[in-house]
Amino acid sequence: MLKDIKQRIYRARRSVGLVPPADNKTVIDAIHELRGDLAKREAKASPLVAGRESDEDVFLRMARSGKLEQLITKHIDTVSALKPVEYAPTVPLLPKTAARDLVSAYVKDRPNERLRLLGVGGGYGGYRYLQGFAERIIMDIAKSGEGDFEVVIADICDPNLDLGQQFDVVFSHDVFEHVEKPWIAAQNCLRLCKVGGLNVHAAPFAWRYHPVPTDYFRFSHDGFRVLFEKAGYDVETVLAGYDISERRVNKGGSQWKKVDDRAPVDALGGFRDNWRAVYGCRRLT
Repeated sequence: MLKDIKQRIYRARRSVGLVPPADNKTVIDAIHELRGDLAKREAKASPLVAGRESDEDVFLRMARSGKLEQLITKHIDTVSALKPVEYAPTVPLLPKTAARDLVSAYVKDRPNERLRLLGVGGGYGGYRYLQGFAERIIMDIAKSGEGDFEVVIADICDPNLDLGQQFDVVFSHDVFEHVEKPWIAAQNCLRLCKVGGLNVHAAPFAWRYHPVPTDYFRFSHDGFRVLFEKAGYDVETVLAGYDISERRVNKGGSQWKKVDDRAPVDALGGFRDNWRAVYGCRRLT
């Protein structure tokens, strides 16, 4: 009976163009589990329980009305088929706060020092949560946000970049995918960092195309490691892995100002495979 239900769901999904011919059994199991969850939560109102509609009809109605999308978003944490499992023994899956925790630990280990932090690419007013850690300076190609914060206008890809000072921590979040020459950006981040200081960076490994204002690269944890270890400075890698806390969140994009980064949308959403690579290193010399 269960096998027959899965086959009919699969045929229904194909009939409305929701899946390629070669489907993923895990996705079918997840959808079946979601529908089972719906039946339990809405037993009195569910046509599935009452037997007035076939499984195929219920699925099609849910897909066309957007109910399937709502269910996945609402109950995604309860669906065992969609819960993350170990990726590989050599690839650490990190908590969402891994980068912030690394910076916080670095600062707390130096309670008697007035540390200086450079936030790269925070011209919209980002990195506020780091303000209490140290003196925070933001560097970007422009100030795009509103508020009482200062932005040093400079290009992290400028091979002649000189801010006239060095920092204890150099930090960026969702920046490296937007820079045209990340190898020069890595060199500058290390050059702007004091010996013994910390570099911490996070950027997409898997994400939709989002040109703000450009979108060039994606990074694996090894890609980040090589980028910084081969940048001409002696460094020690202290963190390398992935933040998958938003892995199944529907990052469909939006249309705002002059940017339109909306992904193609189907009943499962616009983009549901969001990984960030997170990397940290200490400059040794």
